Parts: sequence; structure tokens; C-alpha cells
Amino acid sequence: MATLRSNTLVKIIIPVVALGAVAIGIRACSDKRVQQEAAVTTLPTLTPEQLRELGVEGDTAQDTLNTLVGKLGEIQRQQGDILEENKQLKEENKTLQASTSQVDKRIDEAVSDAQEKTQRALETQKKSLTETFDSMLAGLQGGSAQVQTNTSGTGNMNGSDIPVGLGLDAGGTGQVSGDGYQWVEPQDAVPVDPQNSQSGPPRFATSFLDDNALTRQKNELERNANNRQGLNNEQDEGAVDPVYTLPENSTLVGSTAMTALLGRIPVNNKVTDPYPFKVMIGRDNLTANGIELPDVEGAIVSGTASGDWTLSCVRGDVKSITFVFSDGTVRTVPSPSGRTDNSGSDNGGTSGNGGQHWLALG
Repeated sequence: MATLRSNTLVKIIIPVVALGAVAIGIRACSDKRVQQEAAVTTLPTLTPEQLRELGVEGDTAQDTLNTLVGKLGEIQRQQGDILEENKQLKEENKTLQASTSQVDKRIDEAVSDAQEKTQRALETQKKSLTETFDSMLAGLQGGSAQVQTNTSGTGNMNGSDIPVGLGLDAGGTGQVSGDGYQWVEPQDAVPVDPQNSQSGPPRFATSFLDDNALTRQKNELERNANNRQGLNNEQDEGAVDPVYTLPENSTLVGSTAMTALLGRIPVNNKVTDPYPFKVMIGRDNLTANGIELPDVEGAIVSGTASGDWTLSCVRGDVKSITFVFSDGTVRTVPSPSGRTDNSGSDNGGTSGNGGQHWLALG
């Protein structure tokens, strides 16, 4: 009986194929391990801070590459925006430069136009003044010649700009001038020389100046009335009727002390060598009842002070008040003669209750 024999070729091929498959598997596993090791060895080249800033901490190489590509694209977009903005800024700069040059040009043109207008106005005014001067000069020359030739005194310059009454019209009535006015001599006008009525321009019977006979008489009358002089040229001591009275407890508003109030202590109700003082009173001088004095511009009060300077306790005794009115009149109350009669008490000592207690204005 015949026996079955196995093929020797099959026995050889099967082990070879099995060994090849094992070798391929081992090689494939080793390639993956090498790639992972390469990836692992590439990432640690970046520091943890850099990985944290890039946002790829713990990412694979592919994730890191994708992140870098995205960052690069964003940077390119930002760069494009910056370039576009720079382009717009350059265009705006050119526009502004052009507008600035136009503004300067317009300003120069406006200044030039204003100067030209001013120059033209000055030239026009100069021409007008020159023509007026020439016409006036011609009129003066013609008027002088006409006055010299016109001996009858009835002529007058026609169209002349010379004011009437200067003596160039020879005092005659004449004809109506070109401006429609005719000068008529007043009836009270008298010639300079009564014997020769044509010797010169007439003059009026009374002068219109301030210094004439009437004003001198008026000033003399007012001066006599103010000074109250009698017939013997002596001062009239007529009675003065009080019109406004400053009683005690009068209030002074807006007063300013011209000198310091230095009070000395009275001894036996007297003050030896008291310090004088002065007070300047403004327009707001009020009486006790609150009625303001009319036409009073100010007043100056003089007197002496008494009291204790150390304790700041000072009292002033008013000796006189000089009032200044709005018309320039100055009135001192009491009069200088009254103060002269009481001057002896001031030299010997000032009483604590002395002073002026009421004042009357005439």
C-alpha cells in the first residue's frame, strides 16, 4: 500500500512567510515608536512659558503647527490692516497739506484785497480832498479879487465856500450865493469906524465873549453877594439862617480817618496836650433821622482825642467841620472867628465834655 508524502517546498515556504510577517510587524512598531520619540524630543525645545504664551501647552506637533499657521494668518491680516490704515493716513495727510496751502493762499488773497481796497479808498479820499482844496483856493483867490474890484459894496461871491461874516463880502447884501444862503447884517451892528462905514467889517454892539461889560458886572454882583460886602467895602456880618442841622448822635457812613486816634487819659477832667485828629467824610453823610444832605460832596472833621490809648478806648471831640459842596463852595462850621475866641481853652487843656455837639449849615 502506497503512503502519502508531504511537499518539501510547502514546508520551506510557510516558515519563510511567517518569519517575513513577524519582521514586518516588528519594523512597523519600531517606526511608530521612533516618530513618537521624535515628536516628544521636538516639543521640549520650547520653554513652558513659551508654550503657555503660544497656547500649545500639552499639544501634539500637528496641533502646534496648526496653531502657528493660524497665528501667522492673523499676523498677516493685521499687517494688511496696518498697511491699509497707513495708506489712508497718507491720503489724509496729502489732503490736509493741500487744504492748508489753499487756506494760506486765501488768506494772502484776502489781505491783498483789503490792502488794495484801502489804497483805493485813500487815493479816492486824497483826490477828493485835493479837488476841494483847489476849489476853495480858487474861491479865495476869486473872492479877494472881487472884493478889491467891487467898490459899491453890493456884490457877493456866487458859489463860494467862504463862510459869511468874515469881511470878504464887503458888508453888502449882494445876491444869493450858489448854496442858497444870503447874509443879512443885523440892525444893531455898527462899523468899526463910525466916520467911515466901509473901512472894515462891522462889529456887534455887545460882545459874545465871556469877558465883556455885562459879564464883568454880573461877576462883581455875584462876588459881592457871596462875600456880603457893604457899601464901605467891609464884610457884612449878616445872620445866617440854618437850613440843615447836624444834631448829636449823627451817623457817618463811609468815613475814613486821615490820622490815627491817639487818646490820652484825662486828669481832673482835662487832657494836657491832646492829639489832634482829622476824619474825611464821603457823600453818604447821614443825619440822625436818615435824611441825606443834598449837594454835599464831602466834609473834613478836625478835633482832639481823649481816652486811654492802651485800652483802645478813644473819644474824639469835634472842633470844626469843613463842608465841600457840589458847586465848589466851602463852608467851615463854626467860623474861624469863633474858633479863635475858644482857642485859649485848647492851649490850657481840653475838657472832657468839650467839642462841637451840633452844627448848622446856612
